[in-house]
Amino acid sequence: MSMQATISKALDIKWHLTERVDSLKGSQRPPRGRQAREDLSARGAISSLSNADIKMTVVSESYSPSIAPLQALNKINLRDLHLETHHRGNLLVLRTFGHSTDVSQIQTFMPVEDETGDVDRIAIFNFGLSSWPEKRLPSGIVLAIKEPFYSSVSEDIGVALCIHHPSDVIFLEDNYSAFPSNWQLPIKVKTASEWKLEGNEALKKKDFIKANHCYNKGLAVVHDIDIKLDLLRNRSQARLFLGSYEAAKEDAVASTQGTMHHDPKYGKALYRAGRAAYELSDYAFALKMFQRLVDAFPSDQDGPKEIKRTRLRMQEARNGVFEFEAMAQEIADTADYRTQQASYLRHIDVRPKGLFATENIAAGEIILCEKAFVASNTPKNTPALSVMINPTNNRALHGSHVAIWVEAVRKAFHNPSLGEHILNLHDGSPANLATEPIPLVVDGMPVVDVFRMQNIIEHAAFGFTADESRIRKDVQKAFKADSSGVWPVAARMNHSCLFNASRGFVGDFIIVRASKDILQNEEVTVMFCPADGNFEQLQQNLEGWGICCDCRLCKAEIDFVKGAESRASVMYEVTQFLKEQPLLKVARMLVDGEIPSDLVKEAKKLEKALKKTYPMKLFATCVPNTSKIIELLPTFGMANVHEWLMFAHYRQPPRALDYAHFVLMDHGYKVTIQSSGISLDRTNCVLSMTAVKAMQYIEHYYTQANVKEVAKSARALAEEMHVTYNGSMIGYQGWS
Repeated sequence: MSMQATISKALDIKWHLTERVDSLKGSQRPPRGRQAREDLSARGAISSLSNADIKMTVVSESYSPSIAPLQALNKINLRDLHLETHHRGNLLVLRTFGHSTDVSQIQTFMPVEDETGDVDRIAIFNFGLSSWPEKRLPSGIVLAIKEPFYSSVSEDIGVALCIHHPSDVIFLEDNYSAFPSNWQLPIKVKTASEWKLEGNEALKKKDFIKANHCYNKGLAVVHDIDIKLDLLRNRSQARLFLGSYEAAKEDAVASTQGTMHHDPKYGKALYRAGRAAYELSDYAFALKMFQRLVDAFPSDQDGPKEIKRTRLRMQEARNGVFEFEAMAQEIADTADYRTQQASYLRHIDVRPKGLFATENIAAGEIILCEKAFVASNTPKNTPALSVMINPTNNRALHGSHVAIWVEAVRKAFHNPSLGEHILNLHDGSPANLATEPIPLVVDGMPVVDVFRMQNIIEHAAFGFTADESRIRKDVQKAFKADSSGVWPVAARMNHSCLFNASRGFVGDFIIVRASKDILQNEEVTVMFCPADGNFEQLQQNLEGWGICCDCRLCKAEIDFVKGAESRASVMYEVTQFLKEQPLLKVARMLVDGEIPSDLVKEAKKLEKALKKTYPMKLFATCVPNTSKIIELLPTFGMANVHEWLMFAHYRQPPRALDYAHFVLMDHGYKVTIQSSGISLDRTNCVLSMTAVKAMQYIEHYYTQANVKEVAKSARALAEEMHVTYNGSMIGYQGWS
C-alpha cells in the first residue's frame, strides 16, 4: 500500500473511531471471562496483525499526561473501568502475561491481568526509554498505570488501556508499597555483584535498556562501596548509549568519588563524564573532565583527541568559524548526515515574538548556525515506515516526521534540560493556553506530553537538503527527499515574503545568513515555503501554519486579486512549457544550433501574459509623473520564464544580458552597473538560485567583453548570493 493510501485509510479509521468514541463514552467496561484469558495467552493482544509495509497508529483523542504522584492516586481494578474515559485520580496495578505484539514502529500491545484475575490488554507507545526493564515488554512484570485511559484503538477497532505518555506507567519492583503482596514470589534474591555481571553481559550484547535496569537493581541492594562505584560507572556507559546524557554525567562524576586517581577505572569515569557533557554541549565541563583524564594518565590516547575536539567546539560557539567543506566531505565519506559542530548564536536574541539581531549584520554574513535538536531521514527499511494521525488536528505525521517525533520525546525524557529547548516552541495553541514548557518531574520521571510534542514537531520541523541543486553530488547519498529536523532557535524565525535571511544546510547543521543588511534590533525573517509566484498557493500554505502575512508584497498581491483574474492559470501554462522545454534541453539545442523561433515566441507570449498580472501601480514605485522606478517589489512569477529566455538568447549576448537583469528585477533587486563595478539595492530582494545564475551570466558577459572590474564585481556578488542561499560555497559552479 502506498503512503498516500495508508494515510487515507488511517484517516478513515480515525473517523470511525470518533464515531465509536461518541457512542461508547462512559459505558461500563464489559466483563471478560476465562475464554478471554485463554485467547490472550494463545494469540497475544492482537487477533490478526496487519502485514502492510507501512504501519499506522491512530489515537482517538489527545490528552494531557498525569501529573499526580503515585501515592496520591486511588487504586481501582479492571472491572471499574468505563469506555472512552480518563480515570482521573485513579491507579491500576496490572501484571503482563503472554507475549507482546508490535503493531507499528512505536506501538506495542500486551495482555495484562489485575489482582482479581480479570484480563485485558494495554496499547503502549514504546519510545525505547531507559525506564523500561527491557527493549520488549516481558511477561510477568508489574505495571502501575496512572489515571488510565480506556479507549478504542486502531488495528482491530477494539478497546484497550491506552498508555501514550511515558511517565503514565511505572514498572513496579516488589519493594514498592503499591506492589500486590499476592504477586510477590519467593525468588532467589540476587546480590549487587550478580546484578553487575548480568548488566555487563547485557552491555556486551548492546542491550542498553536491560543493562541499565540491571545496574539499577544492583544499586538498590549494594553495600560494598567498590561495587557501588562499578555499578555507577557501568550504568553511565549504558546511559551514554541510551542518550540519557544528564544521568550518565551524574553517574560518571559520582563514580570518581572514592576511586584512586591511578586506577584505570578513574580514567573511564572521567572519559564518560566528559563524553556526556560534550553531548549536552557543556563544553567547558567536558574539557575539564578530559584535562583531568590526561593529567592522571599522560599516555592515554583518547584524552588529547577529545580535548582537541572540545576546544574546537568552544571556538566555533565563540567565533562562528566553520570548515563547511570539511564537514561536507565527512558526510560524503560516511553517508552520515549528523554533524558534531557547535551552535553559534551570538548575533541573535530570542524574544517571545521572534528572533532579533543584537548588532548590525551585513548581507552575506552568518546570523546563526545551529545543530539540530533532532533530525532524520526517511527510514531506509520499508517495514519501519509509520503513519501517525495527530489526534489534535487529524493531520498525518509520516516518514522522517514520525522518526523525529519519537526521538524528540526520547531526548526530552532522558535529558530534561535539553527538552526545555524544544518544549518552549509554539505548539499551535493560543498563547494563553500554552502549557508549562519545562518538564515536571513526578515519581522520578520527567512528564513529557507526547501529543504536545507532536504539535510542536508539526509546527517547528522543516526539511533539509532535499533540493539536489543545493548540495554536492557526492554528498547526496546521505540524504533522502523526506529529510527533516527541528532547530529550536532557528524555528523561532517568523515568515515574511520580503525576508531578510536565508537558510542553508550541511547535513543536519543549519546555516542562516543575511540576504540583505539587517540593523541592530531588527527582526530576522525567512520565507517558509518556496516563492514561485503562485500567491494563492502561498496563502493556502501559510494559512495551514496559522500565519497571516501582511508584508507589502502580500498587500500588492491582494489588491491585484481583488481587481483581476487569478495568475494561477498563466502560471500553469508556464509550468507546462518549462516541463516540456527544460533548460537542459535548451542547452542541447544551442550545441546543435539555434533555438526554434516558435519556442521563443511562445515563451515571450507567456512573458507578456504574466507581465499583465504584475501592474506597475501595485508592484513598483516611480518618480511622480514619470516612469522612472524608485523601488521594485518582486515579480517572482516571471523569474523562470525570464531565466529560460536568458538561456535561449545565449547566442545574442546583449539580449541575454537584458533577461539576466529582468531575472534580478523579478527577485526585487535594483541593479546599478558602473565602470567601477556593480551595486545592488536589496531593499525588497527575494533570493534564489535563479538569481545566482543571472548574476553568473552577468559575470560571463562582462568577462567576454573584457570589462574586468564589472566582471570581478559580478563574480563576487554571485559567490556571495550562492553562499547566502546555501549557507556555504559547497556546490558552487560558475557559468557554464
